[in-house]
Amino acid sequence: MKQKLKDVIAFLELLEEKKIVFELDKIRDSICIVAYVPRQIWEIEYMSNGAIEIEKFISDGQIFDETEIDALFREFSECGKSYSLSQKAIQNRTKEKNMYTSEEFFGLLKELSENLLYYEFRRIKTEQCILVEVIVPGQRWEIKYLPDGAVEIEKFMTTITILDEKEIPNLFKHLS
Repeated sequence: MKQKLKDVIAFLELLEEKKIVFELDKIRDSICIVAYVPRQIWEIEYMSNGAIEIEKFISDGQIFDETEIDALFREFSECGKSYSLSQKAIQNRTKEKNMYTSEEFFGLLKELSENLLYYEFRRIKTEQCILVEVIVPGQRWEIKYLPDGAVEIEKFMTTITILDEKEIPNLFKHLS
């Protein structure tokens, strides 16, 4: 048990040394490290049985505007309904400034909750934006509320292939 914990700590120190942004979480019977590198999100799980499982989510780099939120709700909402605020918000933006409102932001969080879609949100200091990350089967969606009032969405897809610890060196190849 002590060696497993030392391995986890050593890996976290390596991520810090390489300046890779990461988060820690507990999922089922594992400690999960979510690492963010350009166009990829890696979930590295240190399982209680000693195994290490890795799932990679990869973006094609395409950035969408807030109209794409409709696709998220249509595909993953339990009742398949559209996101009710998006069309209204876009119409208002053509009349006024091109800025999202607090009503839109909190409306999105409310609708995600009502539709049982798992999300987390946080402030990203380096980009001065608020990020809402929606996690659905096989995908992660990053919805960024930028300081200029724009909303950008990037989708990350997984191949559903679960890899082992031999894949870890490839994480650091994305830094060059």
